Amino acid sequence: MGGAAGDPGAADEAELDCDISHGGGRVLRLTGACAQARGLARAAMSLDAAAVNRILGASLERRGVAATWQELLVPVLVSVGDRWAATGEGVDVEHLLSECAMGALRAVGIRLENPVNRRPVLLAAAEGELHSLPLHVVAAGLAERRVACHVLGASMPRAALADAVRRSGPSVVFLWAQRVESSDPAQLSTIPAPRPAPVVVAGGPGWSGRTLPAGITRVHDFAEAVERLGVAAGV
Repeated sequence: MGGAAGDPGAADEAELDCDISHGGGRVLRLTGACAQARGLARAAMSLDAAAVNRILGASLERRGVAATWQELLVPVLVSVGDRWAATGEGVDVEHLLSECAMGALRAVGIRLENPVNRRPVLLAAAEGELHSLPLHVVAAGLAERRVACHVLGASMPRAALADAVRRSGPSVVFLWAQRVESSDPAQLSTIPAPRPAPVVVAGGPGWSGRTLPAGITRVHDFAEAVERLGVAAGV
């Protein structure tokens, strides 16, 4: 993306593209990715947290959560994962990018004023599940719809989750499982149902092929998760 000389939006577009050339020649292959994703990849590979934060912040402000996730973060994270699988390198890049992404996404929720839901939405990763970035993506997407969430983070013990449900009285509980090893359906059965009972939603590829308890909804992607949780929260 670019702008003509004198265009008042040109500087913003250049900042969003963030065409970074430093970093010792290490690059990620991003076939068909947008310029912003390529800029994000270069910044991440350079471990340039400041540049990563600028790119993500600008994209979230101008494009929104869905586009930032689907068009920038997912392609870069997938490419980093492919690099690790092929070479064993890139864990540092993935960790830095994930930390920056979680910070940028949290900021979307922090800016939320006067949420429309009186009862909270609880988002947690299943017991043993260490991947929590998707929780922050969903929380930010809901914040754009003025729905406030409590993100409980990675590997939430089922007893602690049950206690959180009893104490906060949420309208919705969302449980994420990235890996099949962490997707024990029994975790869903231990979520209490105080009156009024929360809607329980399972998300993530770990639940694929699992038989879920009666009454549990499974969502398959970001858009479906935000829509289903938003409706359950009363939006």
